[in-house]
Amino acid sequence: MRPKRPVVLPPVASQRLPWVEPGLPAALQRLPDKQRTVVLLLHSYEWTMSEVAELLGVSKATVQSYADRGMRRLRRRLKVEL
Repeated sequence: MRPKRPVVLPPVASQRLPWVEPGLPAALQRLPDKQRTVVLLLHSYEWTMSEVAELLGVSKATVQSYADRGMRRLRRRLKVEL
């Protein structure tokens, strides 16, 4: 199975960009590479755990672990409580 390719839509003149937490880019940059990759693929590009696991050559459990750790670090750096 081939991973999904991100869908890039052309900008609409009247459409505004979504609000993004100003500290998010820096917080993402500080994550270890695999955690950052997993978080972005799962949460930004909406890939499935299976697609990410196949791309990285790891198990779905490993993908889940990277995602959990990455999101925990992001929340801590951005001072977000659940």
